[in-house]
Amino acid sequence: MSFANELYYLTYFIGSVYVYYLLFKCLKFVWEVLKTTFVGGNIDFTRFGEWAVVTGCTDGIGKSYAKQLAAKGLNIILMSRSREKLDDTAFEIEKDYKVKTKIIQVDFSGGHEIYEPIAKELEGFEIGVLVNNVGVCTSCFAYLHEFSNEVVWGQINVNVMSMVM
Repeated sequence: MSFANELYYLTYFIGSVYVYYLLFKCLKFVWEVLKTTFVGGNIDFTRFGEWAVVTGCTDGIGKSYAKQLAAKGLNIILMSRSREKLDDTAFEIEKDYKVKTKIIQVDFSGGHEIYEPIAKELEGFEIGVLVNNVGVCTSCFAYLHEFSNEVVWGQINVNVMSMVM
């Protein structure tokens, strides 16, 4: 056998191994997607605790998280700024999912002084899930120095402090 033939077979072998490797990676990806889609939805969240805390829960994604967790059997502690929206969301969740709710009205732009009352409100609850969904953004694009200090600190308090406190 000549050197050219040996090189050809070696290249063919290495190429085949690489193709099988790529095929394996693709099949593994498909398996993970299927497993997550059909099996992953059966997680028993109540084993972590009876209650879930959802911030920013009266609209959009936060409200959807609260409903999905209630559908899984968790009681929901709702935290948001608007009392009226909190009452409506709590009523809707209790009616549709037959779970308990607790409302904590809080404006996260308030700074560090809001966290002690929140901690007192949460005392005694067996909390297993936290969905920290609260967040704000400005209504227009501008340079940082064009915003007032009040707006900047409000955004820092809501978007950063709420995540680390």
